[in-house]
Amino acid sequence: MVKVKEAYTAVSKGMVDALYAASIYYGGIVPAAKSEFLPLTWASPEDAYDLFYNFGYMELLREANSAKGVWLLGTTFSGSMGFMTNFEVTGLDSFKGKKIRAMSVDASLVRELGASPVAMPGTEMYAAMKRGTIDGVIYPYYILNTYKFFEVTTCVTLPGIHTPNMVDLYMNQKLWKSLSPQVQQALERACQEVCLLSALWSEKWNNDAMITAKKKNIKIMELNEADQAKLRTIARADWKKTATQSPELQKAVALIEKFLDSKKAK
Repeated sequence: MVKVKEAYTAVSKGMVDALYAASIYYGGIVPAAKSEFLPLTWASPEDAYDLFYNFGYMELLREANSAKGVWLLGTTFSGSMGFMTNFEVTGLDSFKGKKIRAMSVDASLVRELGASPVAMPGTEMYAAMKRGTIDGVIYPYYILNTYKFFEVTTCVTLPGIHTPNMVDLYMNQKLWKSLSPQVQQALERACQEVCLLSALWSEKWNNDAMITAKKKNIKIMELNEADQAKLRTIARADWKKTATQSPELQKAVALIEKFLDSKKAK
């Protein structure tokens, strides 16, 4: 009915009742949405679930979306996102001079690594990798199977940049408010249960992708501790830059940082 980047506005206006899409496309409308795709935040689906439902992150995002006439029903996890390239990665220096498909805050991370971020729809990535228009992507590892990316990938780099990736479910706010409290509670409970289930499936999709990588002789490269620490430092600096874009985004980033600090303290 509508293109993905126009879908959120369509929901807010009531042209579409509901939407299932990644918030990364709507950061220009809802600044706080960018915080869902900050690189190298939570280390697992379980941590992400804890942040959303036990640490106030869902309430913060709902408030931000509500201001745009949209109700955030919930979120689901769809596997980790990381680097898949057509060149061998031996460390962070390997990315210098390369062209990597990266969106939103990931583009800043890629730039800091000395590579050039390229924005393009997910549907165009396979052809671009095959032609050499791009040298790699940051995308869910499961596309090694679903997009047949095993045909154009020679190296997978761990850890993931987003562990896991998020996909949100939105509803027109007027429609949401027209529902009875009982129906609202049932929908929110169902979304929360699906979120928890998708956390379990997220790990399975990652494992399936790595099995495919091994079968297809794709190198699985895990960055050493020094490179991982450097990557996290770069990412945190990018968070702070991103947070300056709006007060609501600053509030979201602060909440995520507080959550991660609480995890370290335990």
